[in-house]
This record gives sequence, structure tokens and C-alpha cells, in this order.
Amino acid sequence: MECVREAGRPYDALVVLDADTQVDPQFLHFVDAGLAQGHRIVQRRHIIANPEDGPYPALAWVMMTLDNRLQNQGRSNFGGSARLMGDSICYQAGILEQAGWQGDSLTEDYDLCLRLLLEVARIHYLAEAVGRGKAPLTWADARRQRARWLVGSRQARRRYSGLLLRAFIQRPCFALLDGFLQTMLLPYSPLVVVSGLLWADHIALTLAGLVGPALPGAWSTALFLLALYPFLGLALERAPAWAYRALLFGPFFILWRTGMDVLVQLGWEKSVRGTDAAENSAETIREILSTTTQILSHTV
Repeated sequence: MECVREAGRPYDALVVLDADTQVDPQFLHFVDAGLAQGHRIVQRRHIIANPEDGPYPALAWVMMTLDNRLQNQGRSNFGGSARLMGDSICYQAGILEQAGWQGDSLTEDYDLCLRLLLEVARIHYLAEAVGRGKAPLTWADARRQRARWLVGSRQARRRYSGLLLRAFIQRPCFALLDGFLQTMLLPYSPLVVVSGLLWADHIALTLAGLVGPALPGAWSTALFLLALYPFLGLALERAPAWAYRALLFGPFFILWRTGMDVLVQLGWEKSVRGTDAAENSAETIREILSTTTQILSHTV
């Protein structure tokens, strides 16, 4: 960023890319068209390039497809703000000067996403602009990546939830309300686990005659809708058959992801933060998450 500023050239826009990202030949053409339509920030569609490399890359392809279609496209359709997905993002030149690019977060893209909402800068999702990147090949590599994401997003939610709520009260709009709710509501995997536990609890209470059948029925409906969610997204995308087979690993991923979320909520974020003791701290959380993964693997 400093080199761009020091060059002194009047750029209209900046594109941030990961080093291993491959964009389609027409990427800049579509991004330019999005800017011409008045959008100040354009987030492209991210595709996992190596789904054939193993169970986790295949499942990552499915998850990214769902995020693209049901979350980013859905938010844009409702006039909300899409999520920054880390790379292949195009900003009007003044945006980053206005909001600043801060490096004090483990997930600077999510942090910036929430800050941009406070500045009423909506992120537009553009499905035609395509970028491809590879997912981790092993669950161990994915564990390290996910741990960083979980800790960074937790830090950002704590920092901006109150600010987003106050901003929504002052100037009500869907984008600010949606941003605030993202900082407060459970992600998909923990939501499935909590719903399943409440369903089992109410089934037991019903059998004991302590509650009526309405509560178990309500949680059964919730679990059905949560289970339908990935199939709906894949059907809308007309996904190939192997994508549905990848969902067989979904229950394991949900337990694996929720286990890491619990550890993060218990305060293990200091073990992931890059400091002078980074190597020792990172090793600590790797051991903890490795043990959790092994336990969950045997359980499944």
C-alpha cells in the first residue's frame, strides 16, 4: 500500500489478491463494469480449485459454493453487504484511504468488512468475476487455518458489535442490521449442534411427561431446515454428484468445527496470535486442537 501511495499515480481502484489466486481472463473486465455501475467495493466469486485432492478440499468446495450463492449473493439481492473473502477484492482508490488497512487482526478482511459497514460502504458481490484458490489438503492444515479464522472473527465481533448496533439505531438499514446480527448469532456448525442437543433434551422431557410434543416438533423442524440448507445451495448451483457425496463428511466437520469454536470461546486465542513467542504458542493450540480432532474422529 505504501509503494502504491509513493508512486504518486492517480489509480481509480485497487485489487487485493492472494499470491496463489488465479483469476479468470475476464476478471478485470467484470470488476470494471461493477465499478462503472456505482459500486465502490466489489467482491468476486471464489472457487476452490482442488476439490479432487481429498475429503477436506471437496468439502471446502461445497462450503464456498454455499457461501457464494446463499450468503454473498443473498445479501446483495436484499441490498445488504457481501462478506469480504480475503482476496480478489476491488476497492475504489479512496476507500482504503478512508477506512485504513489495519494489520492488528488475525482476519484483517473480516475486520475491514465490519469497519466498512460503519462507513456505509456496501460490498457488492459479483458472481461473474471469478477467482480460484486451493484449499488445505489435510485436516491438520485446515485446523491451523480455521483456528486463526475463528480467533480473528471473535476479536472482530467483540470490537464492532456495539458500534454496529449504535450505527443501526442512528441510521436503520438492512446492511447494518445484518452486520450486527453476524456478530451475535451462532455460525452454522455450532447452531446445528446446539439445535440437536435441545432437540434431544426436549425429547427426553416429553417422554418424561414434563413438556408437550410441540417443543420437540419445533426443534425437529429447525434441524430439518438446517440439514436442507446445503442441499438447497448445491441444487441451485446445479452441483455435480461428487459434491453431494462430499456432504457425507459434513457431520464430522460440524463436530470438528464446533469443538474448535468451544476452545476459542474458552480463551485460547492468545495461543494463535503472532507474538515473540509465536512458535511455542501456536504449538500449544495445535496440540489442543489435534487432541480434540482425534477424539471427535473416534466418536464419529
